[in-house]
Amino acid sequence: MKRIYFFLLCICLSSLPLFADDMSDARDKADFWEQGRQMNDSLYYKILGGDSVALVSAGTDLDSLEIPAYATSTGTVYRVTAIADSAFYNVGYLRTRLTKIILPNTINTIGAYAFAGYKVLREISIPDQLITMGDRAFLACSVLDNVIIPGTLVTIPNYAFSQCTALKNITLLEGVRMIMQSTFSDCTSLKQITLPQSLTTISHYAFSSCSSLKTIVIPDKVSDIYVGAFTDCTKLTQVQLPAGLTKLWSAAFRKCPLQSLYLPEKLTYISASSFMCDNLSAVYCAATTIPKLQDSTAFYFSDASGETMVDTLYVPYRLVDAYKTSAWKKRFKNIIGYMYGESDVSNITSNSASIMWQPDPTVQLYKIDVFQETTLFAHYEVDGEGKVISSQRFAQGVYRQKKDSTQSSTDYFVISLGGLSAGTDYNYTIQGMNASNEVVYHEQGSFTTKTGEEALSPVEADNSKRKTRKIFRDGQLWIERNGKAYTLTGAYVSMP
Repeated sequence: MKRIYFFLLCICLSSLPLFADDMSDARDKADFWEQGRQMNDSLYYKILGGDSVALVSAGTDLDSLEIPAYATSTGTVYRVTAIADSAFYNVGYLRTRLTKIILPNTINTIGAYAFAGYKVLREISIPDQLITMGDRAFLACSVLDNVIIPGTLVTIPNYAFSQCTALKNITLLEGVRMIMQSTFSDCTSLKQITLPQSLTTISHYAFSSCSSLKTIVIPDKVSDIYVGAFTDCTKLTQVQLPAGLTKLWSAAFRKCPLQSLYLPEKLTYISASSFMCDNLSAVYCAATTIPKLQDSTAFYFSDASGETMVDTLYVPYRLVDAYKTSAWKKRFKNIIGYMYGESDVSNITSNSASIMWQPDPTVQLYKIDVFQETTLFAHYEVDGEGKVISSQRFAQGVYRQKKDSTQSSTDYFVISLGGLSAGTDYNYTIQGMNASNEVVYHEQGSFTTKTGEEALSPVEADNSKRKTRKIFRDGQLWIERNGKAYTLTGAYVSMP
């Protein structure tokens, strides 16, 4: 009798899984049979509702796997629309041959941890219709080397490809808008990433510790670069910041070996340690309003001598004095005026200014119009060598014309304006014509003159009891009193 009991016990034990992983598989398969069923040669699915199913596991050790778009069971056809959470989680510890997976275009969802820890996955095709991806979907897929993300996936989730240490190339197609926290962090082999113009958000630590990344071009719609987004990218030497950038948060580029940097016009705020970069020597800041620095570590340079100030800051000519009296002065040894873009304005006073622009080798004639608010104030013509060949200034229906000498600088051309009104808005346009008289260059800008420190009120200027006389200079009607000249609005102007 004991022998019979022992025999029955052996049969029962032989039917049980031998390892913990096998026990998990057995339990999962029981769940699959309860909620769905096994279909199509050792692929296990879960019925989601209607005619849709999610793949939950592949039951055999294969070299490659092409998941079908449809699965059939007992005469019913189902669309395979999802890869379930943890479907291939840590599969590399169980199978060593399945290195390639092809997903059908019917897939619109990849669940959380779906392929996390898949140590042998080298290649996967992400479907063109993918809409949703769960957190850590491809976390630590350590041999995956190339990824193309479709534009239908608007948000790439937290840690989605973090610790994919063999990943060298990433392409995000147009439509992707948000890269979330640590999405590509610790991708230590990443050398190139293509970001779409649709991108608006780069979140916390998104590319942190990508130690092979050398260059990055950030699309213009990105307005904030969040905490540590590129921190510890120890080979990142070239960064193109977006035109729409307004805020840089803590440690955004900390410990990146940047040598020079261009900051865009709309930037308003730079947080602590954003550019704690030991190699940084030159910063070009085009911001039209001086950005706020959270503290003295926003820019921080360190060398063997213990120096902590960055060498040179280049700013728009009109803002040099303002920067020299701001918190920026404490972080830079030198602050120098610089022309940004195709044109700029310098030497703005209450009655004068200089318009500067970069020459174009295809242009033979420049036409410059200056408007006082909406009224044409002056017209200039300049040849391709920078020589002013004609100038007309309009005032009270009168203009004068003169010729000036060739420009002294070949880096940029300059037109000097005089007789301007204090505290007034001016606009200008520059058109460049080629030999065929075609417009091949166009630039425009604006500026506001300063308010004169010395001024007469219009009442005083017109008061006949005072010793005043009217004079006509540079196409302008001025009032002279006691050897000093004033415009009709009362602004002081220097005598020629």
